[in-house]
This record gives sequence, C-alpha cells and structure tokens, in this order.
Amino acid sequence: MANTKQSLKRHVRVNKDSKGYLRLQFSSNVSQQIWGKRQYYKGLGLTESEENRIKAEEIANQIETDILFGKLDASLQKYSIVFQAAAKAENTHPYYSSDITLQKLFAMYLDYIKPQKEETTFIRKYSKLFASTISQCPEDIKDTISIYSKITDIRCPEHAKALLGRLYDMMSWAKINRIIPEDLSNPYKFYQDNIKNKKTQSKPLPAMVSSCGVVKPQFKNRGFKPEEIPFILEALSERGDYRNKGQWRIPVEFLFLTGFRLGEAAGLQWKDVEKDFNYIYVCRSYEPDYNILKGTKTGITRHFPCNQQVRDFLSRIKPINATPNSFVLGGEKPVNFNNLNQVWTGTANARGRKGRKTTVSSTIGNLILEGKVEFYYPPYATRHTWINIQLRAGIPVQNVAEWAGNSPDTIWKNYVSYDNSFLQPIELPHWADPE
Repeated sequence: MANTKQSLKRHVRVNKDSKGYLRLQFSSNVSQQIWGKRQYYKGLGLTESEENRIKAEEIANQIETDILFGKLDASLQKYSIVFQAAAKAENTHPYYSSDITLQKLFAMYLDYIKPQKEETTFIRKYSKLFASTISQCPEDIKDTISIYSKITDIRCPEHAKALLGRLYDMMSWAKINRIIPEDLSNPYKFYQDNIKNKKTQSKPLPAMVSSCGVVKPQFKNRGFKPEEIPFILEALSERGDYRNKGQWRIPVEFLFLTGFRLGEAAGLQWKDVEKDFNYIYVCRSYEPDYNILKGTKTGITRHFPCNQQVRDFLSRIKPINATPNSFVLGGEKPVNFNNLNQVWTGTANARGRKGRKTTVSSTIGNLILEGKVEFYYPPYATRHTWINIQLRAGIPVQNVAEWAGNSPDTIWKNYVSYDNSFLQPIELPHWADPE
C-alpha cells in the first residue's frame, strides 16, 4: 500500500514572509529542478487576511496542478493576480468560451463516479443528498466562495465537508479530461479543511424507551450481557406485529449467535450454507430501503465457521422444501430488519389492523423495567454482544476480526465494551518490603 503521507506531499505551500506578506514556498525538489535553488519563494503582494489567504491558496492549487501535469510556467507570470485579472477583463480567459454550469458539471461527474460506488451509497449520498445540495447552489462555476457559503449554510459540517471533497475531485477530474480550463481555480480542498467538526453528541434514547424510565449506560458498554440474551429472545417470542406473532425470535437469535451485520443476515441464502452446516459463506447484503441485494460492506466474501450451537440452529430452522435461492431468515423474501424497531424500541403510531393507529411498547424497555436487562441498546448491538463474548472467552482478536469481517483495529476501536467486572486496576505482584 502506498505511503499516504508521501503521496499527499505538496510541491507548493502558502506561508508568510518576515513582513507579514503572503508568499509561495516551493519544495526543495521543485526549487532545485526549476530554478537551481535550494529553496525558492515567490511573493504575492498580499497581506494576511481570510480573503487573501483564499486567493493565495487558489494560486497554489493551480500551480500544484500544473506541476503534476508538467505544465508549470517557470516565469510564474501566468499565476500573477494582476495577469489573471487583466486576462479576465479582456474576456480572453478560456472559461468565458464555455457555457458549462456547476449543475451540468456535477451531473457529468455523477455519470463518471457511479460505476465506482455501491448502488445504495450512490443513490443515498450522491444522487440524493449531494445532487439536491448542488441544485441550490449558484450556477457560475467560478463563483467558488458563494458555492462554499451556500453548502455550509444548508448542510451540517459533516455533510458539507464530504461534498466539498467531492467538488475538489470533480474539478480535478474535469481539468484532466479537458472539460474545464486547467487554470480554473479549485479551492475546495482548502474550504473543506477550513470546516471544523463539532463534537458529536450521543443520540437520545428512543421516545418509547425513555417513557419506561430507562437511562443510558454509565460506562462505554456496547453490548448486552450474555445472561440477558435468553430474556430478550423469550420476550420476542411473545411479540410481533398483527400478522405474525413472535416473528422476530429466530432472526434475532441468529444475530446473537453469529454477530452478522443486519444486512448480511437478511441477505443470507441457503446456497451460502454448507450442507453439513459447518460453514457459512458471507458474500452479500440486503438493503431494505431500496429492496436490493449488494456486496458485503467490505466488498470481501468471508467464511464463517459454525460452532455446534449454530449448526443445531440452522438444522432446526431449515425447511424441508428450502431452495438454494430462498433466504435463511425470510423464506422467499429477505427479512426487513427495519421493521424490528417497531417491537424492539416501540412506537406510538404503529399501523394496526385495517390501518388503525396503535401504540406498541418497547420490548427492551419493558425488560429493563422488569430488571431482566440493564441498559438499552439498538438491534445492531447483537453484533457488539457477539464480538465481546468471543474476546472475553480468550479468542484472539485476529480470529474474531476475520469471522466478523473487520480489521483488528476496527474491532478494538468500535466494538470492545468497558468491562464493569474490573472496578479498579489490578495490583502488582507482592514483593517483600526492604528491612
């Protein structure tokens, strides 16, 4: 894998001289190759200010692009603010011969990027969220400051940063493919870095769970206790919607037994399970929002070794007439785990018989009131629970990561829970006090 820091090293940067004026500082390699100097600087005649800093970064990005494509004007006259202003005033700038707008260019970029993205990611993020934002931005592609202002005005910092990154990629792609002039400014990377992420706040508990008097975990727990699982499964055996009582017992039991992602469990077909139930091949995921099957989150097929408990479970639930393409948890159609929330967290406006509105209490909230479960976690915590059980049993994290379809770093960062059984650090081995 390429060294990320090395691949992102810039050839030109903006800094200040001793008098407080902005200047360009070229890397040692470029300085020596182009001008025969150990370190080359170019003053811009601009004092330090937010507006001038943006102008300077635009010039630096333009020079960076020309260096990468071997088109640097060594005299640097091409990048002079005075020279560019005169060219635009005379209407000789290449941009003015083009009628392309931001919206047109972004639509072209979407066509280019679509084959490289997962279908659901492209639909949810690119063709809906990003495209909707771009449609509200100024059409003039050179009015980058107004575009930046509009994006940050209507989107949260996280989404704004993501879109600005895509705009930087779009402009770079358009220059390489000669869709827009090579000297057109592309300051979106600077804009993106200028946005500071706010500290994320923990999500509030669902309303129906809060109504039960439930509190959040005191420590960084991320999963249920092993002894709480039977109570959850028993409660789900008595719950369901008006069509199928207890419909969630089997799917949730499978999640606890395997630690699969919800989409992976829903997309599992009997052709993915060995006849002797020794292995499960995880090769696809189901996206209920768009009713499509897609690849796994990591894009990698993994082999999940079944223990005796999982083998017995699969043997018990497999229908006699099961076909290779039928779904393990849903039959002819994959199970939609989105609907699990109705009984897991509860809802005040559930659809009952004949479309009537009804209230569904929270299964987990009720179990907490009964003292059978300590804290509330969403359905995805079945995966956290399974991972924690494996690690506490002494299974090496490399094994757990491979079975779960993650890297060991991801396991440690996102899934390991705070262990309440250790109330204080352990003491060092006792040694004799000196006499």
